[in-house]
Amino acid sequence: MCFAQLYRPAATMQTGQIELKLFNSIYTQQRDYGTFGKRNDTYTSMYLQGLYGINHRVNIGLDVVAQSVTLRTDKGDFWTSLGFQNQESICPNGSLCSSQRAAAFSLIGPKVRFMPFEKIPNLSIQQTVFFPVQQKVGDNIILFPQIFYDLMFRTSTKLPMQIFVETSAWIPLDKQVDPSPFVKVFYSIFPGDKWTIYATASFLYEYGFGVKYRILPNFELEALHTRYIPGGDFKYAKTYTLNLGLRYVINQ
Repeated sequence: MCFAQLYRPAATMQTGQIELKLFNSIYTQQRDYGTFGKRNDTYTSMYLQGLYGINHRVNIGLDVVAQSVTLRTDKGDFWTSLGFQNQESICPNGSLCSSQRAAAFSLIGPKVRFMPFEKIPNLSIQQTVFFPVQQKVGDNIILFPQIFYDLMFRTSTKLPMQIFVETSAWIPLDKQVDPSPFVKVFYSIFPGDKWTIYATASFLYEYGFGVKYRILPNFELEALHTRYIPGGDFKYAKTYTLNLGLRYVINQ
């Protein structure tokens, strides 16, 4: 496999290549509702992603998203939401529910990714359109445009490094819901042929550290941990994510 597909996330797939990804994300936070008490919320998302290279500039693919939500007023079990089960709860009047759970395959999204400029292979644009599968988690058609750009360089230590920028927007077609723009920056170093260590920040409110390990020439494992800076309408005593991903590339 060429260096661009191993370490350059902005690159498109080459002709006939197939990229398969499985990414699991667990987001947990504690919200303080004042006199109603505190609630521990856990959101688990599983992303199944596929991308196929029609040629070196145009790729097509499909994303499938499964989501599980667990809301608890007790400490509960952090891993409960991984069960992807539904649970109905009776909420006393004037108080928070002790436990609520909902899970579903929520979204399916065809996508197109292309390299707009032949001379800039490290810049690509992707457009995904998510359609709701079930209404338990969401019921809006969502446009998800993304722009990817990466820059490789070396320092005086000759250690390869990379800056990767992803600009995106979550745009529900429901006019009552405002679009949500995002800017993510990743700073990576490559201490060896198989290892990638990186730091990431998102719109000045999320930051984290991750690592990738290339098990086989075309098979990669990724782990990422992020935390959120407190703010907004709620007081977040503890907000973080745990993420685990797999990436496999088939060369034809």
